[in-house]
Amino acid sequence: MCKCLWDSHNVRTVGDLVQIKTYNKNPDHNKNSKKCKCMKCSTTQIMGCSHPNLCFKESALILTDISNNEITMSDKLTTEVNAISPPTDVKIFNPKVMSSGNIHNHLCIFTNPKRTSPTPVWHPPFPETPQDTIVFTDGSCTLNGDTRAATGLGVWFSKDDLRNSAAPIGKNITQTNNSGELLAIYHTLQLTPSTNHLHIKTDSKWVNVNSLCDNLESSTSLNFINVTHANLLHPIINTLHKRVGCMTFEWIKGHTL
Repeated sequence: MCKCLWDSHNVRTVGDLVQIKTYNKNPDHNKNSKKCKCMKCSTTQIMGCSHPNLCFKESALILTDISNNEITMSDKLTTEVNAISPPTDVKIFNPKVMSSGNIHNHLCIFTNPKRTSPTPVWHPPFPETPQDTIVFTDGSCTLNGDTRAATGLGVWFSKDDLRNSAAPIGKNITQTNNSGELLAIYHTLQLTPSTNHLHIKTDSKWVNVNSLCDNLESSTSLNFINVTHANLLHPIINTLHKRVGCMTFEWIKGHTL
């Protein structure tokens, strides 16, 4: 069917697939007949398609595969094993979320059929048994909201781990608790191989829920307009998208009363 979509239906872009998928909704189309005589089926048969109905269904299946944003079972299993609280409370970063709406609305593909490359797109190899890394991150700010505010970050991997870090935030960055939390996560990403399953434990619900997981799609769609600390979120999300391993965020109770 894929060959027919290419040869007879001249499918070259996701938009072409979407167009063909809509033919199934034509009230004159008989979905159960190989010999449907509706205008679209008749036209595609003239173009060389022997079974238009199957091609219409194949288009829908391909689009489903492309737009599938479900977290994999492997990601869910590693999340469950490394969770401190109930696994259902852990947020898994979804690298497939780029914007809202249908994917074809955001793509414009130009191709030259006379110039193709036999070399496949390269992707970092994924290890058979990726390592799970659990990291606790924190950010704090004295005199939060004041012109004299001072922010710091903290990252803890394990006892005596050389990657454990504590550092102040530069004064060129807005001094808040949240900026400290975000930069602690960014620092962690720089210290952890991208092939590892990384599980970050944080006491910040703003980072966990509002910024990097639940509201990621809406913020991305708005290009982070009016989103607090957008200048910090952009590099973090870009780095997360480049990761190969699973990325999870779990809220844990902080040290404050």
